Amino acid sequence: MSASTNSFGTRPVVLCRDHIAHDMIADVDAWTPKHFDDSLAHPAVVAAASFGISWSLPSVFSEPGCRLFVYVASDMDGLVTWLDSDELREAIADGSEREAQTIGVDGEPFTGNIYAVASERGALEADFAEGGGVFVERYEVPDALSPEFDDWFHGPHLEEIAHWPGAIRARTWVQNRDVPARFPYDRYTSTGNRMLTADFEPEANTGRLLEYELVWRSIAGAAAWDLRLPYARREAGQMLTQRPDLAETAA
Repeated sequence: MSASTNSFGTRPVVLCRDHIAHDMIADVDAWTPKHFDDSLAHPAVVAAASFGISWSLPSVFSEPGCRLFVYVASDMDGLVTWLDSDELREAIADGSEREAQTIGVDGEPFTGNIYAVASERGALEADFAEGGGVFVERYEVPDALSPEFDDWFHGPHLEEIAHWPGAIRARTWVQNRDVPARFPYDRYTSTGNRMLTADFEPEANTGRLLEYELVWRSIAGAAAWDLRLPYARREAGQMLTQRPDLAETAA
């Protein structure tokens, strides 16, 4: 599946999840803006953001230091090229020592996924809601269950989450595993071949989403799939760093 080169809502992304040791969190967060700026040196990469995890399910409360890193590209071909580019190698070079000390997630030392947009609800003329929060839900869906799952996932489930309090835009995604079977691409084929994301206005506190009945109703409705699938994760967080920095751009 290929994404448009122009529409904010249909650009492909790489999602990386890190579990960072508590005594390294401040150092990683301070390094992240430089890492993003270096990543954006590649012409295909147009935006990046990091999020601090407020809570996750099924573990309910995440351990301290969990981070989501999202990189947005103008198109899928450019994104795949970037993953094996000099620009990305240079962007991670001065962070290699930090990466070696991160804690594994989902049984893998490094977790990364490439996604293309499948469906979108809501309007947001930006890659991220500046200063806002995010909800991310991911599943691993076997081929035999894909038709049934996708009817629910890209339809009523997406519609329901798009109406969560404070949500601006909700999207479903399909993982792109059609990449070379070698390093570094094998770092970006982690578990989770379906993803749903919701962007929230800055005033919305994603850490308190579980206080709403509608949110619990959505999660309860999805629980039936949790029991049928080998993998399901839900995480909500608040933005920490965004590039390009829109405030600096405006100035």
